[in-house]
Amino acid sequence: MALRASREIPFSGSDLTVLGTKGMLRTGPLRWVEEFTLTITDPDGHTLVVGTTNQTINETLQLRRPFRLMEDFTPVAMINRVPFALAVTNSLPVHSLAELIAYARARPGELNYASSGPGSALHLSMERLRRLAGIELQHVPFRNYAEARTALMAGQIQLMFDGSFTLAPLIHAGQIRGLATGGLRSDRQLPELPTLAETWPGFEAGLWNGFFGPAGMPPAVVERLNAAVNRFLADPKVIEAHASLGAVGLPMTQAAFRDLIAAEIARHAEVVKAAGVSPE
Repeated sequence: MALRASREIPFSGSDLTVLGTKGMLRTGPLRWVEEFTLTITDPDGHTLVVGTTNQTINETLQLRRPFRLMEDFTPVAMINRVPFALAVTNSLPVHSLAELIAYARARPGELNYASSGPGSALHLSMERLRRLAGIELQHVPFRNYAEARTALMAGQIQLMFDGSFTLAPLIHAGQIRGLATGGLRSDRQLPELPTLAETWPGFEAGLWNGFFGPAGMPPAVVERLNAAVNRFLADPKVIEAHASLGAVGLPMTQAAFRDLIAAEIARHAEVVKAAGVSPE
């Protein structure tokens, strides 16, 4: 979706380089590199980087990396959010979030939850839920999402967060049980489930993707790029494409995107500290 959005940026006659986080991929003038790195220096708006939720987490976890997100980059535009869903293994005798909380409170420390690793978005989302619910859970990190899902289906762990798009087929097939979704609105993949925000207003669990440029970009250029991305996200075909991928396009102003990032950095720092995750 970032590749499609980048084609809408209004710089006719010039190449736009988009640096991302997903390995090497070449499509026309677009170039993705292996990591989110400080490789863009000219703030003319022709080169952007795709950042994710992980960048706001790493502000706390990776203290030695050679850049700071809010100082060395300019937030340009939000692209989308990919909401999580909360699921439990079928053998756990709970069928709602309220029942899960009551069950866990009666058995402090007995339930295990999976994540894709310490400090991951899955880990911190569950830690935030745990603190809000006032329950004790044991964290079991796995090497990747697939291993964690397999353990959940096998009953080796009792609950986990994962993308609603990924968990929906397993829930609908009866292989695991869904309890809630992590977006602020009903999830298209799992409309039968309530949102976590219905219990804790404003609570979101998921990943986001957005465009960043180098520090020092002229405000007029930033606004022009932001408006172009927002027009792209408002296209009905793009809205449908997002939905088919389990994502939600989120057009917003550049100022709103910047404030969201700053708030996430602060929130993740608090959860990281409370969870006892050691910075690198």
